[in-house]
Amino acid sequence: MRRASAPLLVALVFVVAACGDDAADPASLNSCGALADAGITLLQDTLDLIDSMSAEELAALNESADTPAVFTEFETRGDALTARAGAIGCTDEEMNSLMAARVDRLSSNSIFGQFLIESVRSGEGGFGE
Repeated sequence: MRRASAPLLVALVFVVAACGDDAADPASLNSCGALADAGITLLQDTLDLIDSMSAEELAALNESADTPAVFTEFETRGDALTARAGAIGCTDEEMNSLMAARVDRLSSNSIFGQFLIESVRSGEGGFGE
């Protein structure tokens, strides 16, 4: 990952929020609600991964020129689900609202994770951003 700032990491996680769980093929999701459920599941997985990282690991991630494979996979899946949302007619506003309605399913032990949760709750960070 290029010298990422906190906003870049936030944007990455918001792209991840557009993803579904490992079992969900984007083509199999036929409603905006199902996409939001899948997004919340993967966002929690992402929060769990971030919460498991030490401050040193997070700093190294921020300094790295390479994006870790897990984040690249999340981003790829997020892009696929964002495309699916567009294909079935889900608007960004609708998806952000659905994500915000599901935010109580999320938890994090880190300040960064709490920031992400609050961003989704406020509708500022969510699906496809």
